[in-house]
Amino acid sequence: MPKFSCFEDSAVVLETVDYANNSLHGTIKVHNLAFKKDIFVRMTTDGWKTFEDVPAVFQRSISSVDGNRPGLDRFSFSAPIAEAEHTMHISLCACYCVDGQEFWDNNQGTNYLFKLVAPTAAAGI
Repeated sequence: MPKFSCFEDSAVVLETVDYANNSLHGTIKVHNLAFKKDIFVRMTTDGWKTFEDVPAVFQRSISSVDGNRPGLDRFSFSAPIAEAEHTMHISLCACYCVDGQEFWDNNQGTNYLFKLVAPTAAAGI
């Protein structure tokens, strides 16, 4: 089971991930440190020999600045996944680039791992 970061300590948190219709869909929360920001999910299916960066798109602000605490914005992503003939392992992490800084949510260095099991053919059909 992934350990989702405590948001209070991190500028970026992978909030949700779901698999449906041959795609991974998810949301990412970020501290609103500046108007211009880039958020993406980096994912691999081959143990980081290759990877793909999937951009996340702004959904809405979910809280405003409160004293020293920055506001929060929510972004979403959708990453098509080719239908697997065999079990597939997908590793991913989330990145937030803002004001020349880069913040990562990589599940405390272990990345988020998802295992997709290929559907088996129904017997006798």
